[in-house]
Amino acid sequence: MKANFSQLLPWSLLSAVVFLNANRAQGAVSLNEALDTPGLVWTTVGSPPWEGQTLVSHDGFGAAQTGVAADSTAVTIQTIVTGPGTISYWWKVSSESNNDFLKFFISGVQQTRISGEVDWQSQSFPIAAGPQTLKWTYSKSASGASGLDRGWVDQVQFTPGTNAVCSYVISPFNNSHSSLASTGFANVTTSAGCGWSAVNTNPWIVIVSGATGAGNGTIAYALAENPSPFSRSGAVNIGGQNLIINQAGIPCSLTLSQNSIEYSAAAGIGNLAVFTTAECPWTAASSSPWVTITSSTNGVGSGTVSYSVAANPNAPRSGSITIGSQVFTINQDGLPCTFSLSPASNMHGSGVETGFVAMTTVTGCPWSVINTNPWVTILTGGNTSSGMVAYKVSANLKEEPRTGYLNIAGQNFEIAQSAGTPLSPVAIGPVPVNSLGHSFRYLKLPDQSMFLIPPTATDYFIDQQQSTGGGGVLPSVSVNWDVNTRFSVTVTAPPGKKFMVRVPAGRAAAFGGFLLWESTRGGFSGAGASQVTFGDLEGQAPDFSGATSVLSDSHGFWGFEDLEGGAFTNNLAFTSITLAADILPQFTGNGAENYSPHHQCSLLVSYSMTETNDPGRFVSLVPIDEPLSGAPSVSVSRQPNGDVKLSFTGILQVATSIDGTFEDVAGNPESTYTIPKEGLVAQRYFRTKRNSP
Repeated sequence: MKANFSQLLPWSLLSAVVFLNANRAQGAVSLNEALDTPGLVWTTVGSPPWEGQTLVSHDGFGAAQTGVAADSTAVTIQTIVTGPGTISYWWKVSSESNNDFLKFFISGVQQTRISGEVDWQSQSFPIAAGPQTLKWTYSKSASGASGLDRGWVDQVQFTPGTNAVCSYVISPFNNSHSSLASTGFANVTTSAGCGWSAVNTNPWIVIVSGATGAGNGTIAYALAENPSPFSRSGAVNIGGQNLIINQAGIPCSLTLSQNSIEYSAAAGIGNLAVFTTAECPWTAASSSPWVTITSSTNGVGSGTVSYSVAANPNAPRSGSITIGSQVFTINQDGLPCTFSLSPASNMHGSGVETGFVAMTTVTGCPWSVINTNPWVTILTGGNTSSGMVAYKVSANLKEEPRTGYLNIAGQNFEIAQSAGTPLSPVAIGPVPVNSLGHSFRYLKLPDQSMFLIPPTATDYFIDQQQSTGGGGVLPSVSVNWDVNTRFSVTVTAPPGKKFMVRVPAGRAAAFGGFLLWESTRGGFSGAGASQVTFGDLEGQAPDFSGATSVLSDSHGFWGFEDLEGGAFTNNLAFTSITLAADILPQFTGNGAENYSPHHQCSLLVSYSMTETNDPGRFVSLVPIDEPLSGAPSVSVSRQPNGDVKLSFTGILQVATSIDGTFEDVAGNPESTYTIPKEGLVAQRYFRTKRNSP
C-alpha cells in the first residue's frame, strides 16, 4: 500500500527522553578514595576535570569519572610511579563509538583505548624502571555525542617489583610505498635501558640509520625501485616485533595497434598487435560467439592476438575483443533491417480484452514498442528478431468509442474499442460531525535547543480513533467494482450550523489527513487525482491540486490517500466538504465486496507556531447565520522571557477593574498586544469589541 501510515501514529507512542545532569557528579569523594590509591598523587588536565564519585564504580565504593567534555577537547587524569613494576586497573566507557575514546598512556605512549558501550574490564601493563607518567584521557571528536558521554576508572594498583620485562612497540608497524625508489621511517617505543636492533634480510631494503639502539628511537630505511609489475613485501624485525614494508609494482600500461575494424558480411580473419611493458600479463576475451580468438588468449609483455569472424546471414552487428583494459571493436555488415506488422490493426469490444500483433524482421534487428495510451497495457514486446506483441485493453466506461496507436519499430498499429456503458458512483455520507476533535503537539531535541516537530494545533473533522475528543466517524461500506468507478465522501455540519475556520493572525493553516477503506487483500496502487468542494463556502477555498486517490490492483483498499491542501491565511466558513475521485477498476467479476475504514482515518486542519502553550480550537461549529468575521475573541499566552502576549480579533480595550470603564488600548494594536513582565504588577482587565457596529 502506498500510504505511509507510520506518520499518523498517536503521539502517545513517542518515547520519553531522560537526561543525565552533566553539571556535577553526585556522591563526590576525593580521587585517591575513588581510585583506591592513598599513596599516589593525582592531577587532572582539561575541563570539566575528572572527579571522584560513588554512584558508578566497579568495587561498589567509588570511581573516578569524567565530566561531559566539549567537542574536540580532551580531559586527562594522571599520576607518576617509579618502576620497575606492574600497573593494573578497571575501566569502562559510554561514548560515540569509534569517535570518542578513553585511552591509557605510559610516559606518553598509548597502550590501549576503548570506545562505544564498554562495561567494566580489567587491564594490566608492565612498568619499566625509573619514573613513569600514567595517564587516562577521555578525548572527544567534533561529531557530537552518544550514550552517557563519559569514562570511568577504578581500583588502580601499582605493584613495585624487579621482574619487569622489556616490551617494544613499532609505530607505524605497516608502511606502504609506490614502485619508485623511496625512504621511510618507524618509531621504536620501549623502556629506558631496553636495547634493540633492526634485523633486515631483504636485499631491496637498506637500513639507513637506527640499526641499533636502547630505549625509544627511530629507524630510517631506503627502498630500491621495484622493476616488476608485481608488488612485494618485506619484514624488518625490531626487538621481536615486525615492521612490515610493502612496495607496489610498476603500473602496467597496454595499447593496441588499432581500436576498431570493419568487415563485410563474408567470413574473415585478422591480427591485433598488443604493446605493453615486459613482465606485464594480459588476457584476451571475445564478447561475441561469432568472433573467435585463434591464438593464445594469455600473454606476458608485447604480443599478437589472432582472431576469425564468422559470416553474417542476419542484420549488421558489432562485437569486441577485450585485452586488459582496452576494447577492440569489430563491426560487420549484414542484411538490412526491415519490419512488417500483421495484422495492421485490431478492433475490441467495450470490455477488458487481450490482443496480439506479429512483428517480422531479420534476426539481429532490434525493435521496441512505444505506448502512450493509458487504457492499453503492454504485456510482451520488443526484441532483436521476429516476435509477438501482446497487449491488454481496459474496459471502456464511456459512451463513445475510442482509438489508440502503438508505435512498433516506427510503424503505427491501430487499436479501436467499442463504446461502453458508464458505471454508477459510490456516494458515502453525509457523515455528520457533531463535535470537533483537537490536539496540540510538539517535540524538541534532548538539549531543548530546537524543535524536531514544531508546536502544531490541529482540529479534526474526522477522527476514526476518537482520540482527540471529537470528530466524525466513517462507516463501513459495500462496493461492487463491476458497476462502480467514481466514489465520493461528504462530511457535514449539523442542521442549522456551519464550520468556521478562524486562522490566527500571522499563521498559515492547511488541510490534511487520509480517508481509506480496506479489506484483507491489500495490493498496490498508483495515485490518481481527487476533487475537493465546499458546501455554502464563505471565503477563498485552499488549493487541493496535490490531493490523491487510490484503488489497489487487487481492489484490497481504496479512498483518498493524501488530503494535503495548500496553505491559507484567510478565514473559511462552510456547511460541508465533499471529496470525490474517478478511479478505473483493474478487473471485474468479484461482485459486491465489504470494506471497513482504516482505524487511523482523519480529516483535519492544522497550523504551526513557535509558542509551546496550546492556543485551543480554531475551528468551531457556529450558527449558519454568523458572519465570517465572527465574534471578537482574545487569548492569553506567556512568553519564554516572562512577558504576556494577548492574541485577539476586533478592538482591544482595557480597564483597571471588572466594573470599570473600558477604553481602547493606546495605539490601537492589531491582532497581538504584549505586556512586559515588569508591567504585570498592576491588575488590569482586557476585552475586545467588534470593529464596526
